[in-house]
Amino acid sequence: MNNEIDKMDLNKHGFSIFQIETIGNCNMACTFCAYPIKEDTTLVMDEKLVYNLIDQVDPKAENFQYLTFNQYNEPLMDKRIFDFIKYANSKGIKSWLTTNGLLLNREETREKLIDAKPHFIKLSLQIVDPETFNVAKGVRMDIKKYYHAIYQTLSLAKDKDININIDVGCNFTPPLKTRIKNILGMSKGDPAVPDMPMDLENNLITFCQGLADFDPDFKFEKEHLRHFLQSIGRNYDWDQGFKLYPKISLNIKKFIFGLKLSEFEPIQSSFSCGTQIVGVVADGNVVPCCMIYDKDLSMGNANDASINEILDRKAKWIQNIRDYNCKKEDICKRCFGEPTKKGNFFRGIKNQLGHSYRQIKK
Repeated sequence: MNNEIDKMDLNKHGFSIFQIETIGNCNMACTFCAYPIKEDTTLVMDEKLVYNLIDQVDPKAENFQYLTFNQYNEPLMDKRIFDFIKYANSKGIKSWLTTNGLLLNREETREKLIDAKPHFIKLSLQIVDPETFNVAKGVRMDIKKYYHAIYQTLSLAKDKDININIDVGCNFTPPLKTRIKNILGMSKGDPAVPDMPMDLENNLITFCQGLADFDPDFKFEKEHLRHFLQSIGRNYDWDQGFKLYPKISLNIKKFIFGLKLSEFEPIQSSFSCGTQIVGVVADGNVVPCCMIYDKDLSMGNANDASINEILDRKAKWIQNIRDYNCKKEDICKRCFGEPTKKGNFFRGIKNQLGHSYRQIKK
């Protein structure tokens, strides 16, 4: 690869995470994901562009966190992904992989993934209720078979130097808060996931007990899981999860309703966005966050210019995203909006109070 390539300076524009969507396809159609409404899911990024983008990453850059190979896609559907991960590793770049895990039912896929040695794997389980799993995930399968593939992967990875998080979705919305939000016309969270951590108890016990039955090395105590769920409070750091193995954790994650970009009312009051992510989707378009699934918010195309050139040209536009004002793109207004106009009114009040509080703290 070209040694004179322009190394990206994400920190200059307030970013710290770089995403590459090497293909546009996914093998699930989750109700909480924007993938089912993408215009084109057949795109495949040219291999030369993928390597060029990896070459542009400076692993020693200030505040750089990691490179990940996803946007609204399933990266394991790209047979090239293991080579891309290895190449990033050879450059000293911390690589992450987020996967729904459906293809982990194949022994070859499991072995290639572990052999590629991404620094971090996020298994996006999200739904653990067998009654809603198939509808929410857009598949038709036995959840126990899905779990079995995950167990096989964890057993293979448990002694390797790879960190794995298994993400499970939760709205973190107690009953009183839910009632208030309903009255105000505001979203309480995604309907596909439970409202509070303790609502997950029985289904997570089933998941963990299945792992214990599969792998005798995993010692499972129901009380330990129950205590973990009870300990999750308002300031829960989802990176500190329930340990399954030394480097493998079960994490309860605050859920984001991805479809709201198209379904929510656009907010008209001031707000600011602190997005840390620059993504390049499969057609080469460069986008300023992980919620974008079409060309509406493209800052330029990576086939035509370096990431630095694109970000520098859009510097004022990026700053406008971060400034507290109402002059935002409609898609951003929807992202920060609510299901109803009444909800938007109260969201505006909440935004103003939050902004005033932050100004006072400064």
